[in-house]
Amino acid sequence: MLITQILKFFNIHSKKTSNGGCRSTMTMSLDIGDGKASICYSDTDCRMFDEDTAQPKFLQNFEYFLHLSDELKLLVLSFLSHGDLLVLARCCKLMNWLSNDRSLWLGLCHSHQWQVPTSVNYKLYYHDKLSSLKTKVDFKPILKSKGKLPSSRYKHTSTRVGDLIVYIGGQVSDQKRFNDVIHYDTKLNKFTRPKVLGDKVPNFSRHTARAVGNKIWVFGGYSGRGQFYDLQCYDPKLNLWEQVTNVTGDIPKSRTNHASTTWGDYLYIFGGNSIQQGEYEILSDMHRINTKTLQWEKVQFTCDAGDIPSERCGHCLETINDKIYLFGGGRWDGQWMKRHNDIYIFDPVTCHWSKPKISERSSPPETSTFSVSFVYGRFLYLFGGGNPKLNMVTNTLYQYDTVLNSWEKLNYTPNSDIKPRDMSAASLIDDTIFIFGGFAGGPIGLLDKINLNYRPLLQ
Repeated sequence: MLITQILKFFNIHSKKTSNGGCRSTMTMSLDIGDGKASICYSDTDCRMFDEDTAQPKFLQNFEYFLHLSDELKLLVLSFLSHGDLLVLARCCKLMNWLSNDRSLWLGLCHSHQWQVPTSVNYKLYYHDKLSSLKTKVDFKPILKSKGKLPSSRYKHTSTRVGDLIVYIGGQVSDQKRFNDVIHYDTKLNKFTRPKVLGDKVPNFSRHTARAVGNKIWVFGGYSGRGQFYDLQCYDPKLNLWEQVTNVTGDIPKSRTNHASTTWGDYLYIFGGNSIQQGEYEILSDMHRINTKTLQWEKVQFTCDAGDIPSERCGHCLETINDKIYLFGGGRWDGQWMKRHNDIYIFDPVTCHWSKPKISERSSPPETSTFSVSFVYGRFLYLFGGGNPKLNMVTNTLYQYDTVLNSWEKLNYTPNSDIKPRDMSAASLIDDTIFIFGGFAGGPIGLLDKINLNYRPLLQ
């Protein structure tokens, strides 16, 4: 009752113009209806507050608001929408101070039952979380482009360097694998096939490729004819391919179907499968290489064995806020012996693995193997992959919240016709995911884009 009385007391209405807007003499109006508060404002130089004194200039009744305690002021503001609070922060110093109060945004988070750690900026998190859940994801196929679209393929890689996406290798069958390097300029919507200098690019697939600076570091992969590959490097500016042999340290086994990520100057790899001296092996080791010194080291974990991910292939690995996240994968031995939809967190500073407790308000993904992953703000996204229960590929988009340790299944805009697939490749530029290729009963040659339609503030 108190908050209702306060809001009704400060129910200041603006005069309406002929087009339904607010007159320039009005800067803010608190209005309440059905238990909800809204704000009407105008960005003109006729402002409610003096910028230096933070005193009301035109609205006589508003002086009573200034006499409320800070707690009641914040209580009034807590009934406004997220967008209104951002607008209100521009009105004057007082409103800017109130609108940035941590307790205000903590209360708003709690109103959604979001138990946010104290180390997180509540305001920025609230913006990102609300934006990601309220905005429907927009899917669009890219039907026309300049240059020749790459042929159908799967288990290739897609790596972003600036506005450029570099596609490397892939396969159309177990017998046919590619050695092409294809550039896609996302601003010009143009494909080019540069003449690659240096060492010969192998015909391979099931490798990983990650950018550190302006170079792409490629590890692993398989020829389909018994040949595994080690570390290679591609410079898209010079179009130079290099077989990197001058490495030192504890060199990892050649492998395929592993996952990689970067942290600073380091390239990390985890898991995969390999054949050494005729013996098939599924791996659970982690190695990292300093791309400046080219020294490999096997990561020695500092945690109990139960917290370390089991051996697996077809999983995802991404870095978010200086932590490395591993999702899914499984054990393949002619068929899937076991598939996972769990998530692990690795701290590259302490070399410690942990398995977070997933929020009871969410369910883990139904997908497990060969999804494509990408990072946007503090969220890990997964697209497609194999569904072990249905034994089929999917077109589902999941979001993992690394702050709350919770999963969300996101909704596409109506009439989105997204082909299910696994073993595709994707890169994120701005708020757009470019997805190319994949497998769904056969190789796919589609280039699609998914717009997330919001910009995160937390990085």
